[in-house]
Amino acid sequence: MSHYVYDSRSEDINEPLLVPGKITGYRIWTPSVTVEYHKLMDWKGIPWGADSYLFSLNQRVKWKVEKVEAKCQLTRPKKRYFENSVFKEHFEAPHRPCHCGLYAKYTMNELISSMYSHDRRLYIVGAIEGWGKTILARTGFRCQYAKITSLLVNDRYSMSYMKHVSSHYNVPIFDHESDLASAFPPSDLSALGINHKPFTYGLVPPW
Repeated sequence: MSHYVYDSRSEDINEPLLVPGKITGYRIWTPSVTVEYHKLMDWKGIPWGADSYLFSLNQRVKWKVEKVEAKCQLTRPKKRYFENSVFKEHFEAPHRPCHCGLYAKYTMNELISSMYSHDRRLYIVGAIEGWGKTILARTGFRCQYAKITSLLVNDRYSMSYMKHVSSHYNVPIFDHESDLASAFPPSDLSALGINHKPFTYGLVPPW
């Protein structure tokens, strides 16, 4: 399997690079509004329904179990996009002049270093695999398709909830970020000039 990857660092936006397989990335999600509201002390035996899903932070896109497909949410672009001839209507995301796409960091290092302290308390961390049209940047990428592959325990939520979500997505759940990074290591993109640093950061509990 292969997919086209567009390197956003390149001056030629029309020249794709062919990369084999899928790319591993790391990102954060937010639980459903109901989960946040009740803080889920422990809801054993109660049907979860929509509360089983995780959501993207900015656009509140629900991440399906099998895969999620990026769709541009920009329906009414600002006037300056037209004036500068930057915005063009597009039906496939991600689109380089736009901000659409499913985002992830290349390494757990880069994800953690970009997170604020409140991010670590509120959001759920995990790994994904991304494929389809993918745009590379310096510390991360945005892709057309993605699937959750693993999750990290957040002590702010009950263990029964965390185990339920991992079971819902049929993925393993880890207690420590180093264990997750070891089980799902970053993709080797050195051929594209992207070199990862060894895992050094730690998440200070409690989340």
